[in-house]
Amino acid sequence: MRILALLPDASLRILQRCIGPRDIVVGADSAEALVHAASPRTADAVVIDPQVLGESEWSDVRAALRLSRVPVLLYSSLEPGALRRVLAAAAYGTREVLFRGVDDDPAAMRQRLASLGRSAPPALLLTCLATHIEQLPSDLQRATVPMFCSGPVPRWANDVARAAHCAAGAATAS
Repeated sequence: MRILALLPDASLRILQRCIGPRDIVVGADSAEALVHAASPRTADAVVIDPQVLGESEWSDVRAALRLSRVPVLLYSSLEPGALRRVLAAAAYGTREVLFRGVDDDPAAMRQRLASLGRSAPPALLLTCLATHIEQLPSDLQRATVPMFCSGPVPRWANDVARAAHCAAGAATAS
């Protein structure tokens, strides 16, 4: 697999350690380089952290990737700004997301890269719900979005409240 990546150095190193022996990672130096190189002739997949881009770069990259038809894996953090971009990309068809420190172990990364052409049900569900999740407060987004990843899913209201950094029962008290 030929992987074109626009990631912070630490994330790029993690990606390079996780790929298979026959896979090749090429790092893009800029958003412009990524846009010019992202085509099915030159890349089988694009891995990008939307947080490394400015607002106009993000808009340009998102539009170019949508037209290029190269499968995209977002590899990002759970920061509020990153979550907004992940949700926006999901609403426009990006199907797979990995979150640093949540579900970015080598096996999960290899599995996500291998399945980029055929999305898993949780990724499809995130695509359908992304515009609704975008309207939630950022703490609740941070608790909700990882449920669509391979990391641990909160099983009880207390787990969701803890992930959203609020007291259990606070959402129902009015």
